Amino acid sequence: MKKLLGILVLGLLWCNVGFANTWEIIEQKNEFEGTSFKYVSSSWVKPNKPLDFPYEDLKAYFWKSCGSDQGVAIGFNKNPNLLGGREASIWENHQRHDVSIKVDGTILKTSGEIGINKTNFKINSMLYPHVNRIINSKSFMIQFDHYGGERHYTFDLSNMPKC
Repeated sequence: MKKLLGILVLGLLWCNVGFANTWEIIEQKNEFEGTSFKYVSSSWVKPNKPLDFPYEDLKAYFWKSCGSDQGVAIGFNKNPNLLGGREASIWENHQRHDVSIKVDGTILKTSGEIGINKTNFKINSMLYPHVNRIINSKSFMIQFDHYGGERHYTFDLSNMPKC
């Protein structure tokens, strides 16, 4: 009986590990305005190499907006301290950064914006090419030039739900 119970516990633990890369559809509501916003969000991923203090615990998640504004973004758990930005023309207090991305094995260049001292790096489909390619891909990598060096983040998009 103990052996069977042990196997059952190991099986449950294995299943939880197997579902570690999960997706969630989130709806944010603005009760004052009576509006809502839906997006699909991945679980957190770490960079290919940890950064130095105070960014050693930096991690990111991929999110895609639902609806007509098909933008994607990389959200960080804190300010990612990116280098090489320039003033973004359409967003006040935002900086534009050129980044390399890898979509299903193909390396491409694109740009996105992040607010000063903010945590969401946004790639809007109306401004930048490749958003539809990213959304329809199975795997996506993005490389950022952090203060502590270049790092990339890998996202498995093969199970990303439609919304």
